[in-house]
This record gives sequence, C-alpha cells and structure tokens, in this order.
Amino acid sequence: MGLVKHGQRLAKAEPIGYQLLPTNFSEVAKAMGIEAYRIENKSDFDNLDINEILRKPGPCLLDVVIDRNEVPPMGLRMKVLGTVL
Repeated sequence: MGLVKHGQRLAKAEPIGYQLLPTNFSEVAKAMGIEAYRIENKSDFDNLDINEILRKPGPCLLDVVIDRNEVPPMGLRMKVLGTVL
C-alpha cells in the first residue's frame, strides 16, 4: 500500500486506492489460531526469541508497524513505470 501511495505522490497522480484502516494484524492472526507478535518498536523486536519461533511448526505472523510517511526505496519502480524522480 505504501508503494502505491508514494508512487502516486511522486508521479503526481490521483491519490486513490491506498488507504487501509488501522488494523492489528497480530490480533487477527491470533483469532485464527496463528501465533503472532506485534512489533511497534525496536525493544519489541529485541524481546522476540526468533530461534524459538523458528523451531515451532506452523505459521507465525510478525506484524511490524512502520511509519506510513516513510518513503520506501522505489526509484527503480518509478523508472520502470516511466516516471522521472
């Protein structure tokens, strides 16, 4: 969704189809019986026992919260789309 948002902004296109309501995906996963963790800051990540998570069978979701205004590295994508940055 971020690529769509920032691509539209950089290309001066109409800003549509990129908004997503705030969602705690870790809670959604847990409701389906899937092990999940929400990562909101570095200490949340540091407190994970990655080796223990990897030893368990089945899926595990890491819901990593990022800054929605941080522009991802997308220069190549814009070049392929024919947009000059």
